[in-house]
Amino acid sequence: MKRLGIKIVVGLMRLLALQPLRIHQKWAQFFRWLLLHVLHYRRQVVMVNLARAFPELKYGELKQLEKDFYLHFCDVVTETIWFAGAADHERLHRQEIVRVTNPELINEVFLHTPGVVMLTSHCGNWELSGGIEHYFYDGAKMAFDEHTYSVVYKRVESDFWDEIMAQNRCAAIQDRANCCVESKDILRYALAHRGEHQIYLFPTDQYPYGYAAFAHIGNFMNQPTKTMTGAAALACRLGFSVVYLGMNREARGRYQMTYTLITRDASATTPEAVMRSYYDLLEADIRRDPANYLWTHKRWK
Repeated sequence: MKRLGIKIVVGLMRLLALQPLRIHQKWAQFFRWLLLHVLHYRRQVVMVNLARAFPELKYGELKQLEKDFYLHFCDVVTETIWFAGAADHERLHRQEIVRVTNPELINEVFLHTPGVVMLTSHCGNWELSGGIEHYFYDGAKMAFDEHTYSVVYKRVESDFWDEIMAQNRCAAIQDRANCCVESKDILRYALAHRGEHQIYLFPTDQYPYGYAAFAHIGNFMNQPTKTMTGAAALACRLGFSVVYLGMNREARGRYQMTYTLITRDASATTPEAVMRSYYDLLEADIRRDPANYLWTHKRWK
């Protein structure tokens, strides 16, 4: 029954994915109205997060930011249906929905350090971050390919939705067999592949999981924040470089990825210092475009 359910959901996504991206953007406007005014989906969580993160804003400004955020959130959902349902990584390349601004940095770091831990967040359309080698459109030669990096993820409780989400994460990848590594297995996996050049992509702005190592890193968006330290600890232990992957919006359906080097050798610093640098970079991105961040999740508890 689970396999049948997955086939039905994937079939529906593929059917919907036949529509052009601009049609999906029209659907996003409808879904914003539905979530915001009918279902009231996490409106209290969103407004509390926004009010605490931006205490300088007036009520009317917060309401406009809330409205802008829900449109972005619905864009992410409909864009994900558009590209994941197509099951065609070349479609992303043709559409140029994501553009990398500085591929030379990740090339250089990949070639000249033992490995790379890439820290990313829920900015932009985070579901697109698994296909980073496909977002270069000027003929740049990349030093890595989809076999030399892995997306680290936390398994969801439902096997059904875990498999659906896994297909989404790997939508931009041609060979999807080993694109994801579960977070509880990442240390074992990295040690097994020690000596190989690898990139490990960690979404790492969630509230710490129950089993995760964490630290207090001071304030992030005006709020005392706990952070998971597993990704940084891995880099420190193995002497990897650490890179911040920012994803900013150029327009609806257009994202810009930019790499920022945090450290070339994490063994020379601490996990807490790495994560402090990461959150400073993330906060700067959020303040440039507040609606571009995922305000529905309970980041601060």
